[in-house]
Amino acid sequence: MMEQLPIDQVEYELTEADWEILKRWRHFKPHGDQSRRYIRINQETKNIAKIMMHNCPPSKERSIALRKLEEARLWANQSIMKNEQESK
Repeated sequence: MMEQLPIDQVEYELTEADWEILKRWRHFKPHGDQSRRYIRINQETKNIAKIMMHNCPPSKERSIALRKLEEARLWANQSIMKNEQESK
């Protein structure tokens, strides 16, 4: 059986598609108060989702509203994660 090397020890040439995937899915370690702000955004959008679930009738429109709220949460967290550099 061939020995499996950890992915960071495998040498191969990256294609343009590989670089695109690495760029989109790279890990950003939270720093400073980022974790606190992620939690706040998640809690507040969850509260709005609860209000929608209890006040809007089950419908295609409610589903779309919830999906868009989830998308807004994602983009808000992404804006923090990708646009703030760790101060050294």
